Amino acid sequence: MDCVKCGSSLRANAKLCLNCGTPVGADTSTISVPPPETTLPGIVASSQAKSEPAPSPAPTPVSAPTPNPTPKSVPDNRAGPEEASPLTAMASVAAKSDECQVSAADGQQSKIAERLVVQSLSFAQVGVAQGVAQLKRALFIKVALAGSVFLAIVIASGVGYLAYSQRQEADRVRSDQAKADQIAKERDEEKRRGEDLQKKLAEAEELARKAQEKVKLAEDQAKERAEQEKSIERDKKEKAEAEAKAKAEAKALKDRQPKQDTARRGGSQPCTGSYSAAWSDCVGERVFPNGDKYIGAFKDGRPHGRGTINWISGASYVGDWRNAQRHGRGTYTYPNGATYIGEWLDNQKSGQGTYARRDGSKYVGEFRADNINGFGTSYAPDGTVVYAGQWIDNKPAQQQAQQKPISSTPAPTPATAPVQASRSPQEICADRPNFISRGICERRECENNPAHKGNAYCEKLKESQNQFPGTN
Repeated sequence: MDCVKCGSSLRANAKLCLNCGTPVGADTSTISVPPPETTLPGIVASSQAKSEPAPSPAPTPVSAPTPNPTPKSVPDNRAGPEEASPLTAMASVAAKSDECQVSAADGQQSKIAERLVVQSLSFAQVGVAQGVAQLKRALFIKVALAGSVFLAIVIASGVGYLAYSQRQEADRVRSDQAKADQIAKERDEEKRRGEDLQKKLAEAEELARKAQEKVKLAEDQAKERAEQEKSIERDKKEKAEAEAKAKAEAKALKDRQPKQDTARRGGSQPCTGSYSAAWSDCVGERVFPNGDKYIGAFKDGRPHGRGTINWISGASYVGDWRNAQRHGRGTYTYPNGATYIGEWLDNQKSGQGTYARRDGSKYVGEFRADNINGFGTSYAPDGTVVYAGQWIDNKPAQQQAQQKPISSTPAPTPATAPVQASRSPQEICADRPNFISRGICERRECENNPAHKGNAYCEKLKESQNQFPGTN
């Protein structure tokens, strides 16, 4: 905001221009100077009464300036003594002092001037006091601002130190947590190592157990192989003895001279040349295309009389023949070493005979239609009697009403019967009443029970074709 008279810059709340003394907002065309005799505000009227007017000198013909009449319409916007600032008052006093000098002719004006000077000094003191008070307020404000700044700095420093302390504490907590995590990790690692060691120990124990089982199995297999080798050697020896016996019998057959025996046995002279269908009433040797070999009497190119045949399966027969069939009395040896010694009729066991197994068990009695039928006795390996009485189709007659024949009993399957892996076929079939039913039971156990797969005893049964009775 600017003064309307001199154009000086004013404060927003200023009421008087300090440069020219013009009130703020007044019209300059209506401002007038008060007359000299007008008393200033604050001058006591009694001072005029006490002072006596001095005799005025001879008047000089100087006319006082006529003041301009104050318009009634212009309001007086000048501030009072309490409201005006000291500078404003001094300016006003100076103006009035100039006016008083103009009217020097009047003596009273000089006193008024003195009073004005005194009043100016008092106003000056008041102004200085107010200036000092304002300076103190400004200084107090500056001190307060400095204190606020200092307090803000102290607070900021405290906050920074608190943040630093919190960071230090957080770092310490993180360090402790990292140490705890490291300790936990080491413990977990130790625990894992312990578990691994336990697993390895368990695996080692399992391997040791399996190794022991393998060693035991190898020992059992070695024993079985030894038994098999012994059995093979025994079979070879028995076969060689049977062949030697057959050759001896054939030779003895050649040397027999009685005509009646010659007629029954098909002659005693050796057959001439290689085998021929014309061989008759002679003794010769024929090797069949499959390797089977027959040594004995021939009639019309066929075995007839006394003779021996050896099959490539290991079975053999030494005895009487009629029209290429076993007929009369003879001995049949099975591949597994079992033997039948008795009577034959049209290539079937019929009549009295003995069936003996390699373990020593045997049957002595009647045979009919290639089966055990009639009266007979079965013996255990130690020679004790197991059963003596009538037999029907390889089974004691007294058990026919109690159970079905063994040949018609279905083999157990995993769905109907448990696998008996802990018992051998001999143990499972030990409760059978005789050695024939035990043989059939053992064969079926080996064929139908998966637990006996690979069993050495079952392999022997399979190779020997253990069936009652057997022919080749």
